[in-house]
Amino acid sequence: MKKKTTGIYKNISLSKILKDEGRSSADFELMLSRLSMEELIGLKLEVSARPLNGKLFGMPIWYRLKNIVQDGILRYVVSAAASKKEAARMIGLHPHIFRALVRKYKIEESLKITGDNNDESQPTNNGSTN
Repeated sequence: MKKKTTGIYKNISLSKILKDEGRSSADFELMLSRLSMEELIGLKLEVSARPLNGKLFGMPIWYRLKNIVQDGILRYVVSAAASKKEAARMIGLHPHIFRALVRKYKIEESLKITGDNNDESQPTNNGSTN
């Protein structure tokens, strides 16, 4: 029987990580799902600026936007994909570029992913036991 392969991302869930850390909940995710991406970003900026009287002085948000968005997309795709190859494919990147970006943004570190980062996939035996 042909072996099925799954990578180190198979059991990663950003939602679960944030819930385990007490930073998210099912109710919060339900409310979040009702917002557009633009509303979510605007709300996050508004809430973040409240302690600063509504101003984000000294924060070059416009120039950091690309990095912020790429970081968010990488976190999502790692959570949604079963392997590095699948994650790279999902966002249209060559696997080498994907791995470089994951390292640059320290995605695996922040999501506490363990395993051999050079291993593209880890074999499983399709549910049968040895």
